[in-house]
Amino acid sequence: LRQRFLRTNEQRVADGKPEIPVESRLLVAMTHGLPPCCGAALGLERLLMVQLGSKTIDEVFPFPIEFA
Repeated sequence: LRQRFLRTNEQRVADGKPEIPVESRLLVAMTHGLPPCCGAALGLERLLMVQLGSKTIDEVFPFPIEFA
């Protein structure tokens, strides 16, 4: 995954776009034993957004979430 991030950044620079930080919590988790995995998930919040016709996900969160 790290190599993929690096290749993506090379392409971004070639396209005149800014680089994306390579270090992430996902990469740290993978170095500490996260097993190989993949998949897709549809969160309850997204389903509620569709059902209620919400414009933003903040409208359906039951409590505020702040991202670090």
